[in-house]
Amino acid sequence: MFPVIVESETVRCAVSLRMAPPSPKPVALDAALPPVNVSPEIETASPGVGLRSKIRWALPPLPVGRNVSADSARQRRVVARGVYDFAAERTWPGRSFQGTPGVALVTPLRLADGSAVLVDRGWAPSPDAFHVDHTLYREPDTAAVTGIALVPPRGRGDVDVTGFLPFVIQLESVDPARGLPRRWPPPTFDNGPHLSYAIQWFSFALIALVGTAVLIRKGR
Repeated sequence: MFPVIVESETVRCAVSLRMAPPSPKPVALDAALPPVNVSPEIETASPGVGLRSKIRWALPPLPVGRNVSADSARQRRVVARGVYDFAAERTWPGRSFQGTPGVALVTPLRLADGSAVLVDRGWAPSPDAFHVDHTLYREPDTAAVTGIALVPPRGRGDVDVTGFLPFVIQLESVDPARGLPRRWPPPTFDNGPHLSYAIQWFSFALIALVGTAVLIRKGR
C-alpha cells in the first residue's frame, strides 16, 4: 500500500491506491489444443464416409465368431473362415449393376464354432431381378473371407438374419476368375447434416477463442 496525498485549497485527504496484480503471461492458442494424429488410412478413405466409420475401417479386421455382436461388427472390416452352405443360399432381389437387373447372392458361411454368418458374395444377372440359377455361381466350399460387416436391413427386400449372426459380410475380395458373382463396390457411410453441423459449431468456438485472445492483447 502506498499513501498518495492529494492537496487542494480547502481539503487535504489521503487516498490509498492498491497496486494492480501483474497481467498473466499470454498463452499461445495452439498450446492449449492437444495434437491430433490421424492415420493415413483414415485420411485416404472414401470422402463420403463419416469420421466414426473411417476410424472403424482403420481398425484391424475383427475375427468373426459366435460372440461377435452387431454393435461391435457394424461398419467394420471383419474376417471369417468356414464352409459355404450353398444349399441354403438366398437372394436379395431387385439389385441392379450398371443398369442391368439382377440379384445379390447371400450365402451362409458355417464357422468352426458352430455359428454361421451370411456372406453377400456379390451380384448376378437375372432378367426379372428375382430368379437365378444358383449352381452357375458357386465358388470353392471352404473359404476365408474378408469384408465389411453391415447390419440389415441394408435396403428394401434385404435378407433376414434370423438364425445367423446379426450382420451380413459384404465381400471385399476380387471378382472370381469368370467375373461372377461381381463384388459390390465398398459402401459409403454418409454423415448427412451432422458433420456439417459439427464443423459449423467448431468454427464458431474457434472464432470466439481467437477473438477473446485478440481483445485481451489489445486491453493490455
